[in-house]
Amino acid sequence: MAFHNATQAVLAAASLGGASQARTVVGGPKGWCPGVNYTEWAIQNQLFYYGDALVFKYSPMQNDVGGHSVWLLPDLWRPFYCGSSEGDGGFDCGVSEMKFMVVPWLRLHC
Repeated sequence: MAFHNATQAVLAAASLGGASQARTVVGGPKGWCPGVNYTEWAIQNQLFYYGDALVFKYSPMQNDVGGHSVWLLPDLWRPFYCGSSEGDGGFDCGVSEMKFMVVPWLRLHC
């Protein structure tokens, strides 16, 4: 019974988070650039919550030798993006924008 009530509380808290969803462009106004430590960028900028969206903006002209790419991989047990030939061009890659959802933290409203 306690588990059932705890599950309901978590689901209720998750549903409250919908009104506060954030859309974050990775790298800020500069977008996705080679040579940037994005772990450090994420720590310095903000926490990401359930329902938030990360947006990767980059120049498709840089997808040559020495450039970079964001790839959506078909296997969900692998990382969602990578800059290698293992990936399959993602849904929005043709328009220089890749979006996917982040699910690490629940936003609790008191």
